[in-house]
Amino acid sequence: MSTELFSKLLSQNYIELLEDNEYYDITIEVGEDPNVKIFRAHMNILCYRSPYLRRTLVSNKKNDNSVLSHIKLPNISPEVFQIILRYIYGGILSLNGLEASNILNTLVAADELNLQELINYLQNYLIENNSEWLEQHFELVHRKSIQSKYLSELQQFCTNLMAESPEKIFKSFDFTSLPEKSLVSLIKKDDLQMREIEVWEHVLKWGLAQNPTLVSEPKAWTGDDFKTMKNTLQNCLPLIRFFCLSSKELRQKVRPYQKLLNQQLYEDLIDSYMDPDNISIDNILPPRNIKFDKIIDSKIVNLDIVSAISRWVDKIDMNYSSKFANIRKLYLPYKFKLLLRGSRDGFTPKKFHELCDGKSNTITFIKIKGTEEIIGGYNPLKWESNGGWVTTKDSFIFSFINKNIKDAIMSNVENANYAFNNYITQEDNEYYDITIEVGEDPNNDNGVLSHIKLSNISPENFRIILRYIYGGIISLNGQETSEILNTLIAADELHLQELVNYLQKYLIENNSEWLEQHFELIHRTSFQSNSLSELQNFCTNLMAEFPEKIFKSFDFTSLSEKSLISLIKNDDLQMREIKVWEYVLKWGLAQNPTLTQDPDTWSDDDFKTMKKSLQHCLPLIRLFSLTSKELTLRVRPYQKLLSKQLYEDLIDSYMNSDNVSIDNILLPRNIKSDRIIDSKIVDFDIFSTILRWIDNNDSKFAHIREYYLPRELILLLRGSKDGFTPKKFHELCDDKYNTITFIKIKGTEEIIGGYNPSKWKTSSSWGETNDSFIFSFINKNIKDAIISKVENIDRALNYHPRHGPCFGNDIILGSSRGQDTDYNVIYCKMDHYEKKIRDIEDKFSIEDYEVFQIVKR
Repeated sequence: MSTELFSKLLSQNYIELLEDNEYYDITIEVGEDPNVKIFRAHMNILCYRSPYLRRTLVSNKKNDNSVLSHIKLPNISPEVFQIILRYIYGGILSLNGLEASNILNTLVAADELNLQELINYLQNYLIENNSEWLEQHFELVHRKSIQSKYLSELQQFCTNLMAESPEKIFKSFDFTSLPEKSLVSLIKKDDLQMREIEVWEHVLKWGLAQNPTLVSEPKAWTGDDFKTMKNTLQNCLPLIRFFCLSSKELRQKVRPYQKLLNQQLYEDLIDSYMDPDNISIDNILPPRNIKFDKIIDSKIVNLDIVSAISRWVDKIDMNYSSKFANIRKLYLPYKFKLLLRGSRDGFTPKKFHELCDGKSNTITFIKIKGTEEIIGGYNPLKWESNGGWVTTKDSFIFSFINKNIKDAIMSNVENANYAFNNYITQEDNEYYDITIEVGEDPNNDNGVLSHIKLSNISPENFRIILRYIYGGIISLNGQETSEILNTLIAADELHLQELVNYLQKYLIENNSEWLEQHFELIHRTSFQSNSLSELQNFCTNLMAEFPEKIFKSFDFTSLSEKSLISLIKNDDLQMREIKVWEYVLKWGLAQNPTLTQDPDTWSDDDFKTMKKSLQHCLPLIRLFSLTSKELTLRVRPYQKLLSKQLYEDLIDSYMNSDNVSIDNILLPRNIKSDRIIDSKIVDFDIFSTILRWIDNNDSKFAHIREYYLPRELILLLRGSKDGFTPKKFHELCDDKYNTITFIKIKGTEEIIGGYNPSKWKTSSSWGETNDSFIFSFINKNIKDAIISKVENIDRALNYHPRHGPCFGNDIILGSSRGQDTDYNVIYCKMDHYEKKIRDIEDKFSIEDYEVFQIVKR
């Protein structure tokens, strides 16, 4: 048995031996001129304490014992070696008062001498006590750590810093000494916590450091200087997110260096502010994921998604001048208070209602297992546990794939009466769905049973059918709709017509939504049997009345080409044309599973294959109804599917419309107007045309484009409901701004009217405005519509207690007998507006008239 005693005294004795000048047998020359010092030491102690010194001394060993051994350690300073010698002899290490740089030098020296115990201690000491200094001198620390396999703790510190706080590296004192590879890996990071203008400035600073002959002022650079700098930064410039910069930053910080960028990129940067519709946002890097811990505590979404959701909630339009909104700057006006997290609080309805009931303005984020897909929805009202549908027109649902904002999908509620469903809270133990008893019949031992096989019917379905056959009992409670359909198919196979009829009606009355979502399956199944006539009629009616629902079915890509063509030919298809285009592409991809989703990877043969698959569908898509943004983002990547002339005409319809003929171009689909405007007189075409005129957004192709519906019209007055007196007009319409009057002329299909951006008054006076206009439509024909702008702005509006809506002396609705009597002075002529809107300047009779106020949607 051994006992360790008096270690402190032993250590002290070894230190005294180190300081003794009599018994040494080796000298060590340390450092480089002019800082060189010779130390005296003892070979035995050095050999047993340092593997490196043992190897060195063995190779330098002299046969003449009278000559002192002598070695040189030029890489180690005398000050550092003094510290290390005291550690070697006495196990003593005093770091008090030492600069972090000297501690790092001591660590490097200990590593050279293979003093592993000291290496481990010094690495931990630096990380725990001098982490800020290590961050500030990152390049030095990183370079030193990777030069040795033993400095693993320091290497891990650098790795973690690059991964978790890369912005700190830019702020280090020596970041300009970073190798290019390290700089590139930093600025590629999506989560770099630094404003983009700062990234740009640091990259320039690094570039200047690599070219010390260049002055810092770019105005003094020659063409060759710019070429030199551009060559230095060639791998860095594509990684800077220039489109995230503000216009001020572009002018002040980028414009002086514009020769470093290719000309097209710089022009696109300028046009992204000056003319954004001409710039594609394809391949533009999104903004970095800046952390704002106080905004949202989420393990699912980042601030890009939060910004997008906030824009949708506030109904901020990102389609026109704010096309680059998601690239420029995050929109974060709200804080998001976490109410529930499934991984923390559980996944039961009970816990959801416990934590979320009574809370309004909530957003739900759902992460789909095994994917990077996120779906969810916004509820402006509060959740409840009382059951039933809830009405709101402001809710929406959404999806994000791989947290990609550009390809996000937002779907506004369409049927406001069924916006969301407050299910009644269920207890957790109510979610079991089946119990199974397995065994053999012990009585089955006396003879041979008859045996048949029904391979197309599952045991679960046959059990339901057997109970019906034996007892006339059918219980569908808790059955999934797919299982009810399987039971129906089995009943049809067994020719149980009574059960077939019952199950068809049950599905249609109770599960119509599921049937719509799985239309292709239902359609195919129903037409495989003559007995499923109820389901056949359901499919036929759905295709005739609600074809858009078929596109939204989960399995629409399995539709036959003939069925798809019959759908997209439909003028009444209630779907935006860009959606039709996307669904047709999706169908085409499903027919060609070897093609990738990304058309940028397609070869010419791939495009030919896809074009052949869609040859009968493409002519039916109303591509001229698309917006310029939709053409640029959604059609241009697939332009090789179209004829070259068609694609050029599509672009010219926006860029140079006079060169494109509108003959033989399909008109937009007949979207039902009752969702937007409560009118007995006008339809979507007229409504859209009026709003284009108001916003000065008119062109030769206006009537061919998809409806322009940025705002809603609220009905203030309808003559057939409220009467045709001036008194009722002023009672309902006075002091209302931005109104449109529609007048249906009796006995014709002619509609006239006018727009008043100002308000109506009861006083006897003229109203002044330069933005009003009057108009006429014959047979609701948009192409032949007439708009006449105000010419005499001082007499744009004609106010009087006995007048209704009167525009100058050009459209007059008045009563000569008093406010309470119906209009009897009704005429239209040219006076204060620029041109006639009717060929006949004469009195006419009103069939009905309506006044609407324009409001934001």
